Amino acid sequence: MKTIRNAILPLLLINTNVVSASASLFHFFQSTTSRSDDDDGPYVLDETTLRDLMSEPPSFVTSSGTTTSPNDESIDIVSLGSVTRMDYLTTQFETWGSHKNVRHYWGFSELQDYDVECMDMSEATLSEAVSTCKAAEGYGDAKIKSFFGDYYGISEGNRVRSDDAGWLCAQRRVGRAMGWLHYQYVVKDVEIPQYLMIVDDDTYVDMVDVVGYLKKEEQKMEGRAFARAGCVFQENDVVPFPLSYGGFGTILNRHAIEQFSTPIYCNKRQQYQPICDRIKANAVGEAAVFKEGNTVFELFYKYSALKNYCMHSDWLFAYMLDYYLPSHQSLVQEEEHNLMGMKNYPSCGNFTLTGGVRPCTQLSMTCHNQNPKDMEALTLSSSYAQSPESYNSVPKMETTGFKEAMQIVLEDNRAVTASSGFRLPNVLLIDPISTSVAEFLTSNGVCGPSPNADVHVFSKEDSCSHGLQFYAEGFKHCSDNSLILDFTPDTLMNAECVLELYNQAGSELKMIAVVRESTPEDYGHHLDSWAHFIGREQMLILSLSELKKHPEKSQWRIEQFLDKSFEGELTLSVLEATSMPSYSVQDLKDMKDEFYNFIESSNGPWMEQSPFPRADATRNVAFASILGWNPNEQQNKIYLDAMRVMIRSLKGTAVDYVVLMMYHDEDAEALLTSEGAIVKHVVPMKHSLEISHFEPWFVNIALAKLRAFELSTYDRVQVIDVDAYIKSADEMAKLFDSYPDVKLVAEGLGSDSPLRAGWMMIKPSARDFDEIQQLLERGVFTAEHGWDNLSLAVEYPGWSPPKPSNNWEFYGSQLEQGERLTVFSRVISFTLSCACHAKCSSLFPHIIGLLFHYFYALPKSINPSSNDSKLLTLLGDDTLLSLGFVHFYGNRKPWAKNMDDSVFPAHVAVARKPWLDAFQDLSIITTANHSSPLTAFGVSQYRRALVLYTYAPTSSPITASPSAVSSVSPSASPSASPSASPSASPSASPSVLPSASPLASPSISPSASPSTSPSFSPSASPSSSPSASPSTTPSASPSASPSASP
Repeated sequence: MKTIRNAILPLLLINTNVVSASASLFHFFQSTTSRSDDDDGPYVLDETTLRDLMSEPPSFVTSSGTTTSPNDESIDIVSLGSVTRMDYLTTQFETWGSHKNVRHYWGFSELQDYDVECMDMSEATLSEAVSTCKAAEGYGDAKIKSFFGDYYGISEGNRVRSDDAGWLCAQRRVGRAMGWLHYQYVVKDVEIPQYLMIVDDDTYVDMVDVVGYLKKEEQKMEGRAFARAGCVFQENDVVPFPLSYGGFGTILNRHAIEQFSTPIYCNKRQQYQPICDRIKANAVGEAAVFKEGNTVFELFYKYSALKNYCMHSDWLFAYMLDYYLPSHQSLVQEEEHNLMGMKNYPSCGNFTLTGGVRPCTQLSMTCHNQNPKDMEALTLSSSYAQSPESYNSVPKMETTGFKEAMQIVLEDNRAVTASSGFRLPNVLLIDPISTSVAEFLTSNGVCGPSPNADVHVFSKEDSCSHGLQFYAEGFKHCSDNSLILDFTPDTLMNAECVLELYNQAGSELKMIAVVRESTPEDYGHHLDSWAHFIGREQMLILSLSELKKHPEKSQWRIEQFLDKSFEGELTLSVLEATSMPSYSVQDLKDMKDEFYNFIESSNGPWMEQSPFPRADATRNVAFASILGWNPNEQQNKIYLDAMRVMIRSLKGTAVDYVVLMMYHDEDAEALLTSEGAIVKHVVPMKHSLEISHFEPWFVNIALAKLRAFELSTYDRVQVIDVDAYIKSADEMAKLFDSYPDVKLVAEGLGSDSPLRAGWMMIKPSARDFDEIQQLLERGVFTAEHGWDNLSLAVEYPGWSPPKPSNNWEFYGSQLEQGERLTVFSRVISFTLSCACHAKCSSLFPHIIGLLFHYFYALPKSINPSSNDSKLLTLLGDDTLLSLGFVHFYGNRKPWAKNMDDSVFPAHVAVARKPWLDAFQDLSIITTANHSSPLTAFGVSQYRRALVLYTYAPTSSPITASPSAVSSVSPSASPSASPSASPSASPSASPSVLPSASPLASPSISPSASPSTSPSFSPSASPSSSPSASPSTTPSASPSASPSASP
């Protein structure tokens, strides 16, 4: 040891000349201690000496003389160094340590060790010590025991250090610093600074960036204690708690320093109970050291002096932070940690995953393994150049001039690109969902990778080992372009590799990321690492929902972000879904929360969407409606505006709204997309049905609702007729979580059919759609035997057919002479309903009968024990009404204005007004007549029924249901049209209909005699129908023929 002292003395004397006037070196030879052979205590020195040693100053003590108060950003620095390279400590203080916020700089070396002769231990003693530590005895936590035993003596890069006595002895040095901090902040009562920074003597810190970072963290933490490190190993299955990656620095804020400086009294005060519980848990054996009144600093100062001390310095400090930093009121929850990284491994650290050395650049906030020349160059060219006012003077350059400093920083970074002429992409697009943005940008002159380039370069494990030139090769044709784009699919998940290449090139980078807000966990949790590297303001995050619904807004954001205008319009084409790793429900929630916390707490570019939309990641659902084609253009406009009312009423749910559009109209489609809808064009269903009563265009609309089963990208779809009122969007959205195992949920109980299709919730399925399509194409249906002549039972719990002998005749599908009045009253009501409703959900038995057949009757016949509600769940009117859903079927349509609200059920009358208010805000239609969906044959059959039968309320089974008879005025003639005036004479002719009648397409004069026959041309508009004589036959119109092709 005497030889070592003699070697150290000249070095100390030399360094005295380069230390600033306010700094002083303390030669600690007079206090050198060693363990007595007869000392049987637990420490490497006796307790009196241990207590006295606490007040002995470190090798390097400086005071800047700053008057900065702790309420500002005053910083005390502890640097752990060695007497063999005191110039590192000197350079640290005189370069980045000369920042104006630095109040004290304390440098520790071997001379402050508990046992200054530690490094002289024999090989046998060293081997015994290592064996003892790797046995990991005495730990109360199994995970800590396993980790400490497996990794003791192994440092960064898996370097084995268990044969290096000097390195092992240095692991206690941080504990020695804990004693000095206790002496300063507790014994001497020195005012606690805003931050305490613990670094190695070869650590570089960009003080300007780090101070700015800490300010943001203070705002985020809202006055709570916290610790941050330049680089952190996060807790995982092996690592028991977050560990600071050695040498990149760890920082405590004032509240954390205060907690570590507060005396602990476990026998006196309840407020210390959480900390005392930690001590009692004795996870690493610290309970044997604790005494009443110890601070955390003092406790681990003594713990580091134990003979059987077996921690790395990073482990000790990280353990203190994770177990002893929580507030005295409550312990930290298991999933929370006090130590967080400015970056997390593997995006930081001295070594890359591929074994290369990670360079320090002007973009690095902290670096390790920097020599004095590196620190001088980086401080001058990066931190000082960025903010000269942050330093008291120009950082002292003993060995490096300004020009040389700049060259040191840049020469390695730009060597490859300078020699090759290559440029790396400056725009990185992360879009696994669509190719639309990439195609749009490249079509506007943004240079992308060459056709022969390996676009999956970062999908390969060894991609970084190919080096910078391999990556740049794919963009060498872009040397003259201002914007160069890379859209490598897996770039985001390989930040460690990408950032290494960009560090080498010194290139700048902007990122555009498209995020599906329903599943941000796909990759959203990676964005935080990128923000630390390129800056959050250099990252534009787009939501998929906006890209789908309002691509023009996304285009504008991209143009503003890249400061360039582009020709053409951005449109979306979604890729097939790719498989993602499977996560637990809790992991998905945590990842989603992490993404939204990142979005909400970081300051993105000014043009970014804010607030960023949210969606429930556990659901992939949609609302859908049919927008059919009517030969009457006015009708198309009415239903277009009704569709917009429906979309707006559900917009607050953040659920997709899909419009299945049956005609092409660019203006109409633009209106729908501006409302946020997704427009999908559909063609009519193929069918072989002979439908004589309805026009082909109406048949197409009614059957097109089955196209919703093709929306297989969604798990659940609510199919809604647009002539409905939604009081509560949230209540309708909640239905998606109901009946999770049922393929079809519909309204129906209490009506004249087993189900209605004005609202239904389905599980889309390509297989179900194909089989339904085949049923329609076979077209084998009779009212007696049903579909495919299978004669299946038409029964459902709570509902029975009105005509059991002919059970597939819902509503009465055939108007044959001689039928009973009760049947025809339903026929009249239904026919009028369809005449009023160009999107009638009950196209005779065909669509409802088909759904009932396919989803219930057929599987029930195969397995009679099947659970009824699992096959088909029918909701009564009361259920939907309780959710605020009102269907305006028949003549209840608010826009028709053909009846007084008083004739409707109360819930219909109440709902009509707010719906109509919303409709009138959108629509320019003031007089809303209706095209009849009936053929001429259908009209003649309707009139025949009116003449032959008289309405008898007491004999009709539907009179019990107000909603079933509400289309007939109570005071009107039984044979009068439902839209007739309530005061009409009982003897009024059944053929006399007002102009607002649903059958307005026939030219019927209100004053016409009962014998007047309507002229009918279903293909003509209402105003163009010529008057025809009573002898005019239905066959006069080709489209009215029962055999006309759909």
